[in-house]
Formats: sequence, C-alpha cells, structure tokens
Amino acid sequence: MSYNTPNIRPAWALIANDDQNKDRVMTPGQAIKAGADRIVVGRPITQAKSPTDAVAWTIDEIAGAV
Repeated sequence: MSYNTPNIRPAWALIANDDQNKDRVMTPGQAIKAGADRIVVGRPITQAKSPTDAVAWTIDEIAGAV
C-alpha cells in the first residue's frame, strides 16, 4: 500500500507565511530515506517563480537520496 507523505519542503524552498508544523516537515531526501514512496510538495512548486525549475530541483533532491 502507498501513502501520500505531506509537509515536504525542499531544502531550497522558503515559503512566506508557511503554516506547516515545523516539527513534522521533511525535505524530499529525508522523506525518501525514511521510506516514503509518494511525497506531496505543494506550495514550494506552485508558488515558485519558475515551477518547472522547482520540479527539477525537487527531483534532484530525490535522486540524491536514492
């Protein structure tokens, strides 16, 4: 069974007024290393100046964790 893992914040992401529980936030790499098989990265991508670049940077973080 797969589960969505929310509260993922890439190391490069700074989100203004981020309301996420800081104690429960992980980077993509940390989540993958902890066993996540699906992650939810919302605002760091949707609010990025270049969402395409944000996706690429996130994929790079994931690749570095595998």
